[in-house]
Amino acid sequence: MLRLAVLLLCGLKGFGSELCLEDGVPESQRKYIQDGAGIDIPIGIFESNWASSWLLNKLTEMLVQEVMGYHAKVDPRMGANGASCFYALPGCMDFDNKIVAEKQCGINETTLHISVDSWVGSYASAMDQFNKEFPRIASVDLGSMGYAGEESMYVSQAILNDAYGDSGLALDFYKSYNTTHHNPRKYFDSIHDVDLSELEMCNETDMSNPSRIGDYAKYSGDYDGVVSQADGTFVAKCTDNRWWYAPACRQNSSQCIPLFTSGNGWKLQALMQWSTAYGMPTAIALSKGYSTWMKHVKNHRALHYWWVPDSTFIDMLPEPLTFARHSATEWLEGDKKSGAKGSYVSKLVSHNLQAKAGRVREFVSNMNFELPEVQRLLLELDQLGSTYNVSCKWMKENRDGWGKKRGGSYIYIVFTSCLSLRKD
Repeated sequence: MLRLAVLLLCGLKGFGSELCLEDGVPESQRKYIQDGAGIDIPIGIFESNWASSWLLNKLTEMLVQEVMGYHAKVDPRMGANGASCFYALPGCMDFDNKIVAEKQCGINETTLHISVDSWVGSYASAMDQFNKEFPRIASVDLGSMGYAGEESMYVSQAILNDAYGDSGLALDFYKSYNTTHHNPRKYFDSIHDVDLSELEMCNETDMSNPSRIGDYAKYSGDYDGVVSQADGTFVAKCTDNRWWYAPACRQNSSQCIPLFTSGNGWKLQALMQWSTAYGMPTAIALSKGYSTWMKHVKNHRALHYWWVPDSTFIDMLPEPLTFARHSATEWLEGDKKSGAKGSYVSKLVSHNLQAKAGRVREFVSNMNFELPEVQRLLLELDQLGSTYNVSCKWMKENRDGWGKKRGGSYIYIVFTSCLSLRKD
């Protein structure tokens, strides 16, 4: 079902030989690269399963095709998380397998050569370990995309406006949720309005992950919010095996503000620690799957986990909550009560792209976007419904930002309209 959504986003346009740019390189004149056996292959582009990856890798494909003049193709296989790209580009056949030894790496030459919007920051240690084990085929990091991925607790613009207009309460600031001084609950729905059957069971998610919940208990001191196991580890203490109540509303669930996350527990420990450390009356639950999470956030006045760049809730204009300044030392130790730090988002290429198409590698290394620009493009994607249409529109409107022609060919680029042109 999710793959169908991707195909719909990509649209029918752009899968054939149609050109976006009037002076773009037509398909019949594009070059192939060659694999180790001398066989012609297109430059393979790897995307992950989120909107900014779909869009920016489609844009990369179109620029490599029409500007650089190479055959290029976004691979139909998609990465499930930020680690997928640095296993896929070296040629690992089962790049999403959770067990590294079963990813089948180093067997075949890679057919994937580029991945942009690669959220590798949260997987730095795993990437370093892989690169040490497979130095010959390890992907090459060409640097930041120009923005960091931001993950936090979010609140919608509608709720923000209602609270500020009614009482001057700024609900994008963590201290506004302290019930000793404020009553934020009145601006949110009740957790009892949520269908329990649409929530994951705690014992099947990271609510029962001893490592995450153990760190929560250790650094929060909230041993009333966890259950000790026979082996000395801890799991979250949930009501109805669905909701975890923060201390500020644990004795009266009617005063809890719903807080939705999903997956196995995206940013779960941080959400729990923020709630406890700052006296926030939250009840945390995991929506059953991505579509249910979307429905919960859009249909309930609630807090929610989110990340940017992303378009899922862009029409709601949500704002991240501001927490205490990030402490790298505390987070490294496992203590996540301070604010989160932006996650490193990179441009990766295969180890052999320099030898096969060095100009393309240099082209990719120059890509640089600012976060507001990516969010604006994602809003256009939400409105236009096609990664091809949004990419083509950007290419036409930002020609001064990505290149200019000398004679019959393009000279080098810098990939954002705010920067100066760089020549080859």
